[in-house]
Amino acid sequence: MKKCLSLLLCFCLLFGFGAAAFAIPLSSGDDALRGEFKGANGDGLDYRYFAPALKEGVKYPLVIWLHGVASGDYPGDQVDSYEFCRWASDEFQARSADGGMYLLCPRCAGGWDLTTPATLKRCIDSFIATRKDSVDTNRIYIAGFSVGATMVLRVTSAYPDFFAAAIPICAVIQDGSQLSAISKMAVWLFANDQDGFVSANTAATRNSFNALKNNAPEKSRIRFTHVSKAVTSSGGSVSTQHYMWRTFTNDMFMDDGSPYAYATTEDGTGATVQFSYPNGVISWLTRQSKETQKPAAARKSFFQQIADFFRKIAAFFSKLFQ
Repeated sequence: MKKCLSLLLCFCLLFGFGAAAFAIPLSSGDDALRGEFKGANGDGLDYRYFAPALKEGVKYPLVIWLHGVASGDYPGDQVDSYEFCRWASDEFQARSADGGMYLLCPRCAGGWDLTTPATLKRCIDSFIATRKDSVDTNRIYIAGFSVGATMVLRVTSAYPDFFAAAIPICAVIQDGSQLSAISKMAVWLFANDQDGFVSANTAATRNSFNALKNNAPEKSRIRFTHVSKAVTSSGGSVSTQHYMWRTFTNDMFMDDGSPYAYATTEDGTGATVQFSYPNGVISWLTRQSKETQKPAAARKSFFQQIADFFRKIAAFFSKLFQ
């Protein structure tokens, strides 16, 4: 009996150590986390991706990240240039509604204005096709920075029924029809007062936010984060104020767990969004679903229900005496 217990204990210890060996904590550093992303190609674009630890019978959301104009020069650049790799950490993965999420980072050398929404959509489709048993197609999310954010608007407006949520960060929003096309999905806009690359970004983004919330069936699913100054997650300076994607990639929190500095968020109802660690953008995002975009069926009145009842009775007797 003691021997059996000893063997069982050894097995448990080995299993525990084995499980830990595959776990990458945030403390391992960005380089280690970037190493967790694998390379592949998908119908016109190459990409890097991260797969969560899968559980049988569970389908996981897919988060797509689109890089800026200067971050697609070589395969892997779209991951190397950002802190989005932190979403592959144990800590960030655990914040997902299902305890994990797929991460997909396509690359377009030279910038997203050189490709089409159809090409990007085919790349995403090819990725999902080989993982159809573990990707929740009701929860496909896409976020992007700068020209990548502009592509977010292009692809979601071209395929509004495919995506559950869109997060454009420092986007150039020129086409109002794009906003009309995505008004049913969850949308979270980001802009920085001091952004020198996207002129008048805050005012333009706020106008877009107002247009979205006015047309949205659920105003609470529309959000706008206004940044007055971009900083690193430790509070340090950044090389350019255009690089305020850190607010998003660090899940709305500083390294000490406090809400991200110099950032305020409101939703379409006019309420200020308060962040309490660790519930930031990930916990919000992974609760969004295409199912919530569908309009609720109109509830029939009492008299309509009575009329339906008598119609069914009439139809029954009509068939009975045919």
